[in-house]
Amino acid sequence: MRVSTDGTPTMLVDGRHSVALRRPEGVSVGALLLQLFDEETGEVDEIELALDPSEPDACELFEWPEERLIVLGGADRILGLDTSTLRIEFSFGLMLKEGTTYGGLRWTVRDDAGCAALATEQRVWVLVPGPRIRVSWTTLAFELWTQTVGAPRFVGAGLEIDVRHHRGDSTVTLDLATGAWGIRESG
Repeated sequence: MRVSTDGTPTMLVDGRHSVALRRPEGVSVGALLLQLFDEETGEVDEIELALDPSEPDACELFEWPEERLIVLGGADRILGLDTSTLRIEFSFGLMLKEGTTYGGLRWTVRDDAGCAALATEQRVWVLVPGPRIRVSWTTLAFELWTQTVGAPRFVGAGLEIDVRHHRGDSTVTLDLATGAWGIRESG
C-alpha cells in the first residue's frame, strides 16, 4: 500500500495498529519519522529512519502480519521493521532507479504465511520466518537487460517470476529448498 509522508495514519491489516510517516522537525531530506500507533492502548512508538521516500510524498509499505513485519520501500533502500520493537530486521540497498519501473516494488506472502517474496525489476528476495533471507535472485544471472514483470507467485515448493528480455517473455522458476533456478519460455 502507498503511505503518505504527511503524517496521516494508515491502518495496518491487523486492525489494531496504524502507521504514520513524516519528516522530522527541521529536516527536509535524508530522514523519515515512522510512528506506530496501538489503537487499543493508545501507545505510540516511533523511530527516525535514515530513509528518503520512494515518491516525493509517499512510501510503499507491505505487511507480513504473522511475522509482525512491515516492509518500507524508500528511494535508495528497502527496510524491514519488527512492529513489536520497531527494530530494523533488514535493509536491502537499491541500485540507481531500482524499484521505480515495472510497477515499483512487489510483495507476496505465501498462503500459509510460511514465506514471503519481495521483488524489484531486477532482484527477488524470498524471506522465511525470522525474518531471514532464504533465496535471492537477480535478473543479471539470466541475461543483461532482463526485468521482472508483475508480482512473484508461490507455486508448490517454488517461486515463479515472470521476466521480459530482448527475445520476449519467460518465467523463472526458483526452487526454495536449493535456490536452483531455471527458465521456462513463454508461448
